[in-house]
Amino acid sequence: MKLYSAPGFTSLADHIAMLEAGIQFDVVKVDIETKQIEGGGRYIDIKAMCPLSCSTTVRC
Repeated sequence: MKLYSAPGFTSLADHIAMLEAGIQFDVVKVDIETKQIEGGGRYIDIKAMCPLSCSTTVRC
C-alpha cells in the first residue's frame, strides 16, 4: 500500500493510524505546489484512480 503525503495535510493522521494498526505501507511525498510525486509522475493521475473521496491519501 502507498500513502501519498504532503506536509500539513491529513495524511499524518492516516500515517499514525496505519502504524498503530501494523499495516505495511510506503510513504510517497507529494509536492502540492507542482502536483508532482516523489520519483516522478503527477498527483492528479493518482487521485483519478481512487473511488474514495479526494481527501483520502491512500491509493486504492
